[in-house]
Amino acid sequence: MLTLGYLIAAVMFLPMSLKDLKENTSFQIIGFVVLIVISFQFVVSYFMNGINFSNVSLWGDDWTDMFGVVLFNFAVVIAVPAWLYERKPDVNVSVGKYSW
Repeated sequence: MLTLGYLIAAVMFLPMSLKDLKENTSFQIIGFVVLIVISFQFVVSYFMNGINFSNVSLWGDDWTDMFGVVLFNFAVVIAVPAWLYERKPDVNVSVGKYSW
């Protein structure tokens, strides 16, 4: 089924999918900036409307490292394939029983 949302997503992401990781660096930077801006917007809106911490956590009380974990997960998805693509052919990459 072809919907308007699908078409908008295709127009946004098709140029990025036709390039390799090195060429789509601008898309990665734009995505990072959008992540920072949206995260900042959420923080500001929560402080303006008040934060109810009783609904935040299923376990634990400290969420100060969550933003770092999110950024790490965002970065590692790009870093590992980019390194595998850019490595010299004589560099052996083996992880357990898998080897590339």
